[in-house]
Amino acid sequence: MKSCLAIVSLVICLTIAPRSLAADPPENPLYDSIVQDYLAGKWDDLEATLKAKTKEINAFVGTQKTDLVYIRQSLSESHPIWWNQAKAGKKMNFRQAAWGRSMDLIYDPAGKGGIETKFNSGIREITVSWTSGDMDNAAEAEHGFSKGELNNSTVFATIGLAHAWSTIPTASMMNLTEKDKAALWEYLDFRGNITGVYYGSPRGRQWDLWLYLHSYQDKYAKMATINGRKSVAVMFMDELITNKKKYPSIKLPAIADDVSEDKFALALSNAIEKAHWTLAEDRSIREAAKALGTANDTLAKMQGRVKFSNGTEMALDPEADGALKGKREGWLRKQK
Repeated sequence: MKSCLAIVSLVICLTIAPRSLAADPPENPLYDSIVQDYLAGKWDDLEATLKAKTKEINAFVGTQKTDLVYIRQSLSESHPIWWNQAKAGKKMNFRQAAWGRSMDLIYDPAGKGGIETKFNSGIREITVSWTSGDMDNAAEAEHGFSKGELNNSTVFATIGLAHAWSTIPTASMMNLTEKDKAALWEYLDFRGNITGVYYGSPRGRQWDLWLYLHSYQDKYAKMATINGRKSVAVMFMDELITNKKKYPSIKLPAIADDVSEDKFALALSNAIEKAHWTLAEDRSIREAAKALGTANDTLAKMQGRVKFSNGTEMALDPEADGALKGKREGWLRKQK
């Protein structure tokens, strides 16, 4: 791994208001088409429809109107104005907001992936890169996901990595011990992962969550930053278990008396690999991710821990997580 001051080569490879008890709204093919394009991450098609069908959309009422407000807001975060420029393979300067703060970045399609930092007249410049040719690429990749969906995850994880890196004071990066470097990487990885899940497309989000659940396989156990992935997986598991009725499309694995976090995560990864979520389900998952990311920046940075909504915690250092994992599994076994 290169020095933290050189190229960072780490590439990260809303509760719904209760629905009214009144009768369901009448069929609305336009609404259905908008929702399907949103869930599929067909941003260009979705934006074209929203622009061309303004009059019809303004006539939406009830939950359909509320959903459209949410879709517009989410689209503004998940398909920023610089997206198509980057997809065209153009090197550019751009401004991007994440977690309530905007930052100036440089996109270089010729980069090796991840972020690179340099200082220009004392000003820190951060260059980000990912494969422009994979942006919105519909070609099949793996596990039923497209290259574009995998790339979408990478783009926003890189943005999250850059955002977290930009908050680290320059002076604090000098003369780091090996332990300090490890803690920094663990924090950066966590921030990249949760940013990708929140800001990405619905399908990119599903890929991330599948991947992070899948990371409980033994072959990933020695990955230094593995708990940066597992922390997002635990958020997802806790959200589904705590709010079962909100997720009718996701069949939860049975919770045995001796269930382990590892076994449950892997069983859930199988359950969601080919699942098709509703707009309400995706929105709830996205809001749970936002809550985790919003609440845990300082804790993760300063103490190397992530705290979940059920009160349990995870240490980003796998070697420090033993007792905390035991408490998480104790909570899990009580949820039968």
